[in-house]
Amino acid sequence: MLQLDKFRRNPSLYRNQAKWVQREKREKREKDIFDVVNSDVENWIKKSGDEIEQLKNELEKWDISYIDLVNSSPKHTSTKKSYSSIIKFILSKSELVQHVMYKKYIPISEIEKGTNIPRKKIERARKYIIAVVIIFTGDYQYIKDYVSLE
Repeated sequence: MLQLDKFRRNPSLYRNQAKWVQREKREKREKDIFDVVNSDVENWIKKSGDEIEQLKNELEKWDISYIDLVNSSPKHTSTKKSYSSIIKFILSKSELVQHVMYKKYIPISEIEKGTNIPRKKIERARKYIIAVVIIFTGDYQYIKDYVSLE
């Protein structure tokens, strides 16, 4: 009864309390969502960082550094298309993939015949091609998202 009298005398007080309770609930939900998203982001950063380190170690076996990849990566659209067709050609033929992975070099003459791309262009892209083949044949799910063959 006492509560009802307080409400009758000052209803805005209770409306403000109701708004405060709603705001607290909303902030708690937002904090919970943020915590989940934040932990997912931290998990992604850790896993992708591990992949980057793993790829770096694999590329070192081939005597390829990230700087080499920056220098040999295609800059123009036409070059990107050429390199992409070379990589697709290699990935489409399992014997070529095995050849690249085990003998540690790319069979330029076979690629030249299969893609009609000049030998010089293939040789120029050697490090980039090898790196992308390693990424697509290896367990690099996060890095694959950033490499496009379009």
